[in-house]
Amino acid sequence: MADPLLVIDGVRDAVYVSGFPRLVLRQRGAVGFSCRLSNAAGMPAGLLRRGVRVFYKASWRPGSGVACRLVAVEDPGSHGLVLVDPFLANMLWPRVSRYMLGADGLWMAERMINGVRVDFVGVVEDTGEVVLVEVKSTSAARGRAALFPSSPGWRVVRQVEAMYRASVEAGVRAMLVFTVLRSDVDVLLLDGRVDRRLVSRICLLVDEGFEVYAYRVKPVARQSSIHVFFDGSIPVKCT
Repeated sequence: MADPLLVIDGVRDAVYVSGFPRLVLRQRGAVGFSCRLSNAAGMPAGLLRRGVRVFYKASWRPGSGVACRLVAVEDPGSHGLVLVDPFLANMLWPRVSRYMLGADGLWMAERMINGVRVDFVGVVEDTGEVVLVEVKSTSAARGRAALFPSSPGWRVVRQVEAMYRASVEAGVRAMLVFTVLRSDVDVLLLDGRVDRRLVSRICLLVDEGFEVYAYRVKPVARQSSIHVFFDGSIPVKCT
């Protein structure tokens, strides 16, 4: 197996008891404790069920009353791990770009291009091509399909449209890349049932030449860590 893209150390497991978005977890034979979600709106419906296995990192701050940060949940259907930290997408892109672009790149995070903030500006080493990248993530799925968005998000459209216009003005390549934080899916659906306007605008931009890609990762629990592996590109479809 290839080396992991990322190793999340200091991870412990417990079971989910109750609560949302402030969760009550319990380890075997221990008293329940509180845990928080980084992005409650992005938590897939039905994933957190009483007794399901979860993985967390200690994250206590004085006065917070919260003892940990949730990292992953074991899907009760597939029994695979689902990462639930949306900030992982930004951490993973510089490491996964070689698989998506076919070459390494030199990446600068959160840069301004023609007055527009983009997640990453990079130069592909083999070709010298400049690329603008906006990254998004999802943990949601229905059957074998990952879903985006999990909640309405017109801000995403404004970001993507502004980046695409900036790329055209600068004469460089631009792309939207989705990180699917689970390995039990085969396609990413842009789900118009959640936000029809968002999906329509992104799909119209694709027709104009905007590039949209998705890849999935495979999280594997190993003792006190979770190893995150690249698990291949998957197609993106509009619904």
